[in-house]
Amino acid sequence: MAKQRFINFHTQDILPPALSPVNDVLPFLTCFTKSQNERVLNESHAEGRFHIHSYLEIFYFESGEGFLETKEEKIHLKADDFLIINANHVHRQYSDNQQPLVYYCFDVTNLNLSGFEPNTISDDTYKLKSFSSPNNVIYKKIKQLLQIIKKQQINCFFEIQALVYQILSHALLLFVKRNDAIEKDNFEKHVKDYINTHFQNPITLDTLENIFFVSRSQLSHRFKIAYGISPIRYLINVRLENAKILLEKTDYGITEISQKVGFGNSNYFSDQFRKYRGMSPTEYRKYQRDVFIEKPGGNT
Repeated sequence: MAKQRFINFHTQDILPPALSPVNDVLPFLTCFTKSQNERVLNESHAEGRFHIHSYLEIFYFESGEGFLETKEEKIHLKADDFLIINANHVHRQYSDNQQPLVYYCFDVTNLNLSGFEPNTISDDTYKLKSFSSPNNVIYKKIKQLLQIIKKQQINCFFEIQALVYQILSHALLLFVKRNDAIEKDNFEKHVKDYINTHFQNPITLDTLENIFFVSRSQLSHRFKIAYGISPIRYLINVRLENAKILLEKTDYGITEISQKVGFGNSNYFSDQFRKYRGMSPTEYRKYQRDVFIEKPGGNT
């Protein structure tokens, strides 16, 4: 058997008749499958032969190992690889001898980006992003898509298309070429701005990696070069600066303040604050209020 399919969904099956014209206007998911490839290269099967198609093909590999071949190169594929194959480029993909590839595949039509051929996001045959784990935005969106597809209801059409657009948007952020100078100048600032805005939320290097599609090591390296501090240290300092304001201006308890600024543990917050200011949060609050207490005669 060349391919085992666990899911085989065609959007046309749930497309309301009145919405058929949408097919000719917007990017459109025609087919979504979850499959397991033949274990070895087999020239007699479609997966083993070089082929070409007119639609954009999107893969997310859940497990196993295998290969993508173009006319120029052979690329190793593994779990948590995100692969896009542009339309009208010759290729083939298949599993290795031991661990068959299990993957999700999207076929998308009517994608027309300025400067590119229809159903392509670059001039290359493919684009590949290797994630370090399943804890990434693309895989989470695919899991959401699976839950909706299981309903097989006509009213799910827009939910499905919305998730496909989100996956396409993340793909464009990952793969569409941008001006290198702009990216170099602005990338670190985008990370910094994100931390400044979302410091109350749980943030780790994995979080930043998934949002900005840059490896943790590269992200940390570039951020430290730009600002002389690691992104996590910067995050902690932002939280501590905001905690200072709350200690000075409010009567919130220490535990409540630690939670409001993003520290999940009040003891850790107190330890970090002492290192930062040379005194505990309670001591800092008392010191600030003693300093600004009104003295006899109206002096402060």
